[in-house]
Amino acid sequence: AFIRQESNFVTDRTTGDNYPALLISHQMLRNTLQDDVCLDTLTKAIEQNTASQKLIIDNGFSVIIRNDTDKKQAAHLLWESCRKPGDGIVSRYFNRHISLFFSKRLVSLPIRPNHISIFSIILGIVAGLVTLQADYASILLGALLLQFNSIIDGVDGEIARVKWQFSKVGELLDSVGDHTANFSFLSAFVYALFQNELFLYGQIGIVFLAMWAAHIFFLHYQVIKMKRGDILLARYAIEGIATGALARFIHLLRTVVLRRDAYIAFIFCCVALGAYRFLTCALFIASCFPFAGLVIQTTLSSKKRGVIAEQTTN
Repeated sequence: AFIRQESNFVTDRTTGDNYPALLISHQMLRNTLQDDVCLDTLTKAIEQNTASQKLIIDNGFSVIIRNDTDKKQAAHLLWESCRKPGDGIVSRYFNRHISLFFSKRLVSLPIRPNHISIFSIILGIVAGLVTLQADYASILLGALLLQFNSIIDGVDGEIARVKWQFSKVGELLDSVGDHTANFSFLSAFVYALFQNELFLYGQIGIVFLAMWAAHIFFLHYQVIKMKRGDILLARYAIEGIATGALARFIHLLRTVVLRRDAYIAFIFCCVALGAYRFLTCALFIASCFPFAGLVIQTTLSSKKRGVIAEQTTN
């Protein structure tokens, strides 16, 4: 019903009336769809005849744009909304600042989020190919490219939120891209261990790659059943039954230790120090936790199927 006429206004095609442009964040829109009180408050804010109106409710916001000051305020809030509460420590204090720098300069170009995701996948593959050279400089460059991949990984989501260009294909590309980059570098790193005659650590590397692969396969299997693409939506059964210290430990693993931004930065630091043995052992230990969750998940599922089969027989 509305078309853009001027930079600060939209026009009703039916009546020809001009209305101030209104920027509503995704969170605010969800609030208005789920909360009548919030919807009433938003409606009143829109109807108020003021020079500038900003409304923030439950991390969502709306801004009526009537002048350049409102534009700047709306743009600032829009970009700040890209900082997610679930961001890891490295992402919050380092990666997100750089990814937003790139996003603000790419958003006006005819680039879609999926284009960024594909570029990120290519970057991760290149990181692995460089690492295959197996010397210190090549492994360091590969780790640096992987770190850059981790930063660029935030750009596609930021542009998607700012341009409202969401898709399940985008979710899947984002997740697949992360794991493609990870395995590209880590498998090349394990190969480099053998090339540098660190045979024992190379064998340990093969084991942690196998455990990590099983974990990732399970996560993707879960989200495919949910008809989604974001593996952060997947959960292990133990997460629903754990309590007390175990629940806190699992939460720590999920939100800090095993967050991609954290372990990619950790990998880069270890490679820069030439601590290949320490890195291999750390990755092995880190892989044991999600693999243990997978074993527990399989055991619980088997017992559940056994109970159902027994009940059916009886």
